Amino acid sequence: MPATISTCFTFESGYNTETRDIPELRFIEAYAAKVDSLNLSDNFDVWYGTLAIFENADGVIYNGGQQIWQWMHAIFAPFSAMKHIVHKVRFIKDGVLDEGVLIEMECTTQFWPKSLLKPASIDVRRFLSFVVAKAEPGKGTYGYWIVHAMAWWDTAVLARGLKNEGSNMP
Repeated sequence: MPATISTCFTFESGYNTETRDIPELRFIEAYAAKVDSLNLSDNFDVWYGTLAIFENADGVIYNGGQQIWQWMHAIFAPFSAMKHIVHKVRFIKDGVLDEGVLIEMECTTQFWPKSLLKPASIDVRRFLSFVVAKAEPGKGTYGYWIVHAMAWWDTAVLARGLKNEGSNMP
């Protein structure tokens, strides 16, 4: 059996000129900036593949880029602003994935509810995992899109924060 060759790069403080030299990481940085902007007016296939899968920490699995994008519209609707503070990014390319590369991100996501009663964000530690692959011609961003995503986080932290602000999380 031939050996599998893997490549793993770890970046300790988020995005920089080194990460931007790797096309898939440049794509994920642009994706995170899009989500942080809360301007999700793009078509889903700018960011997610048609058959993409998103597994959320609450056990719900979203099938297809369109369903993922609709869910993201709903889950981020209660917020006036958000920001991913990236602590660590890993880029993993190996011979095991059928397509694409694995990108892992450790971050704190700050959420500011629209109904903000105090000038503070709700801060939630998250671990995000993305399989990024070449997009179909004419779709994606920088020629890439997400085909599989997973998020690990304590959704109750956000729900409690929203409850304290008088909002409801979808």
